[in-house]
Amino acid sequence: MVASPLAVPTKSQHLPVKATNWLENILFVAIPALVLVAVYYYISPALAQYISMAVARMLATTLLMIGLLVAAAVGFVNEGHPLTWEALATRFRLTGLSKTGWLWAAGGLVVYVALAVVANGVVPSIYKAIGFTPPIETAEPWGLSALPLVAIMLVLNILGEEIWWRGYLLPRQEAQFGKSAWLWHGILWAFFHVFKWWTIPAMLVVCPVVPCVAQRTRSTWPGMLLHFVVNGLGILVTVIQLLR
Repeated sequence: MVASPLAVPTKSQHLPVKATNWLENILFVAIPALVLVAVYYYISPALAQYISMAVARMLATTLLMIGLLVAAAVGFVNEGHPLTWEALATRFRLTGLSKTGWLWAAGGLVVYVALAVVANGVVPSIYKAIGFTPPIETAEPWGLSALPLVAIMLVLNILGEEIWWRGYLLPRQEAQFGKSAWLWHGILWAFFHVFKWWTIPAMLVVCPVVPCVAQRTRSTWPGMLLHFVVNGLGILVTVIQLLR
C-alpha cells in the first residue's frame, strides 16, 4: 500500500538533527556562493560564446540548484534516515501546513515585499550620499522559445534553495542557535548572493523574513510560496511583454 504524503512519521523517522558549528555554517554558505560567483562571471560568459547569455546563465544556475538538491540528499542519507517519503518529508519539513501556517506564509510575503520596497529605496539613497555608483543591472533578453527552460529553472531554483536552506540547513541551525536561528540563517543567506555584492545591504533586510516564517511554522512550504510569487511574477511580466 502506498503511504500518504501526510502520514504521521514513525519513531524511526524522528532522528535527532545534528547542530551545525560555525565552520559548517561558513562552508555551507561560502561553497555555493563561490560557485554562483563562478556561474555569473566565468561559466556563463564562456557558454555565451555558443548560446545566448540569458540561456547560459539559466543553464549554469540550474546546475547549481541541482547541486544544492544533491548536497541536501547526501546530508539526509548521512544522517541515517530511512529512504521513505515520510522520513524525507519530516526531515525537510515538507509535511502538511495548517491554516495558521498559510496565514504566516501570506503575512511573510507581505512583510517581505514591504521591506524590499523600503530597502530598495533607502539603500540606493545611501549609496548616492556616499558617492558610490553600483553596477547597472540589465536582464539578458530571452524569447518565448526559452520559456520551457525558464519554467524548469524556476522550479529547480525554488526546490534547490528551499530544500537546502530551509529544509536541510535551518533545522540544524535551530539546534545550534535556538530561537535566534532564523536571524543568523537570514544573514548567512544574504551573503549567498555575494555575486551581486552591492545588493547585500538590501538582502540583509529582506532575507531574514523567509527563515523567520519557516522556523515559526516549522515548514519549508512558506519559502517555496514566497520564492514562486517573487520569481514567478518577474517571469510573468517578461512573458506579457514578449506577447505584445
